[in-house]
Amino acid sequence: MAQCALHADVDALGTCDRCGRFACGVCLQPRTTERFCPECAERMELRLAASGRAQLTLVLSLMSLNCLVFLVPIALTLALIERQAIARGEAPEGGRSWINASLALCAVATGLWSLVGCLMLTSSV
Repeated sequence: MAQCALHADVDALGTCDRCGRFACGVCLQPRTTERFCPECAERMELRLAASGRAQLTLVLSLMSLNCLVFLVPIALTLALIERQAIARGEAPEGGRSWINASLALCAVATGLWSLVGCLMLTSSV
């Protein structure tokens, strides 16, 4: 019988679905429908997490809805930079949903503050 890659004195319960290493019941960590060794499980968690830049982008775009319209170009620029980093594999995939939400909020903020500006112009005439 095969031995666990991390615990040589323990029989393996199965293999990691990502790297194929043998793992015991303690090491084999179920994630959704797959099972991973500890190293691959950590990699998957890091890949699914959102980066700090993705999180900051969403916070800035939320703040732009509250009279801080000057934050829209900053949030938009950061979102586009992060989206490119995700596409190149330099940033975690988990940030994609944060970026999409941020881009949507930037569009809403731009539309909202454009409408407010138009209303202010027409009311002053």
